Amino acid sequence: MAHLTIANPILGTGFELNAIAAVIIGGTSLLGSKGSLIGTFIGACIMGVGDFVRQIITGGVIIVAVILDSYRAKVSFDPVSSD
Repeated sequence: MAHLTIANPILGTGFELNAIAAVIIGGTSLLGSKGSLIGTFIGACIMGVGDFVRQIITGGVIIVAVILDSYRAKVSFDPVSSD
């Protein structure tokens, strides 16, 4: 006797975007070759928390990114002193 198994083709729809988001949140470069398993695990944990905590984490990441970007702009703008 043979068994007939049927799979629903739309069963996993949307999970691929969650997997990509977890990897990116974990710190993997979009250009490739830089990332870690621990970072991906942390990204997956962040994806699993509630909306309130996720908004707090997102706000914190945005604030840190703005601070680092402004610091980098100050360091790179070092006018040459004319002697």
